[in-house]
Amino acid sequence: MNTDPSHGLSAQESQKIVQSMNADRSDDLLLYAQVYGKQSGAKAASLVNMDQEGMDLELEFLYSEPKRLNIQFHEPIKDAQDAILHFDLMTQKAHDILGHNSNESIGRTIFKMLPEWLKH
Repeated sequence: MNTDPSHGLSAQESQKIVQSMNADRSDDLLLYAQVYGKQSGAKAASLVNMDQEGMDLELEFLYSEPKRLNIQFHEPIKDAQDAILHFDLMTQKAHDILGHNSNESIGRTIFKMLPEWLKH
């Protein structure tokens, strides 16, 4: 990952975003892993690193070892504010991909992501 502070995110900005995303948006991180990383079996995801090009997630699974996943952004991040906008758009697009409408509660959204055998 590119860590050159002369363009894109500084190391301090990246670290603040990592902390904030893990504290406040862990459900979104899991959604990114499931939709963009095609890791439907993941039960938890945490953001471990990011730069202007992409992010690294640490995934937890019920019956297998944790693993790292890199997800590249559609276009490079310019600054911290742009990063938040990217994450918001990624969340909205992931919900659209899964066919969720904006009026659904988060509980129903999470329920739809569960494997069929867990819903009964």
